[in-house]
Amino acid sequence: MANPRYQPISPFPEMGWNYLGPQDLYAFLSAINQRPDQLQLNPQATHVAWRQVPFYETAAIIRAVDTSWQPNGMSVWFIGHQGVFYLLDGNSEPLHRVNAMAPVRLSDQNYVEYLKFFCTFVYTEGATFRIIEKLQDLEVYGPAPPGFDHAVMPYLKPVTIYQRGQDGSIFAEATLVYQHALYHVRFQVQMDGQVTMLDDKKIPVDLPRPMDQQGQTGTGGQAGGW
Repeated sequence: MANPRYQPISPFPEMGWNYLGPQDLYAFLSAINQRPDQLQLNPQATHVAWRQVPFYETAAIIRAVDTSWQPNGMSVWFIGHQGVFYLLDGNSEPLHRVNAMAPVRLSDQNYVEYLKFFCTFVYTEGATFRIIEKLQDLEVYGPAPPGFDHAVMPYLKPVTIYQRGQDGSIFAEATLVYQHALYHVRFQVQMDGQVTMLDDKKIPVDLPRPMDQQGQTGTGGQAGGW
């Protein structure tokens, strides 16, 4: 198979993953490698881990890293629900399907994590909308050039709710990176998991190079320099 067209940077911390043992790993890879899309992961070079997330009670996020891909390995992401594994390939359909079946359960306590998850795994060719709340969120891209921290700090803040809809929808504002630019954006997050970007305004801070990059590690970690 071809390398997935884009490997997003993980929105999850490295703590909290549960790695599959040999029997479960064999069963998972056997199921994945028989998929009609011909996704093939090397059984001798792939490790798989899963984690629970607060917005799904009966589904889990799965990360498979095939280290046989050079130079940094290949990460492939899934949602697992009732023994079915839904490939996260940038399309929104797998998320909406699981949102309806699991179902998704959103609250004031977990909507930020869901929004980061949605923005990471629903993407266009070559770039996600990656939410940035603090300077440390930019460290994954490598050392910043002189003066950048001072210029960007006034625009970084936590995701916040600015309005609520009569149907329970959350209207939130956030700062995000898309390609080579920072934006201030407003989202509507509906209780069924639908996300709509309502407004965006480019932030006048120059980023030295495109922020979303292909050449990152298989675990969604360091992506090289700026």
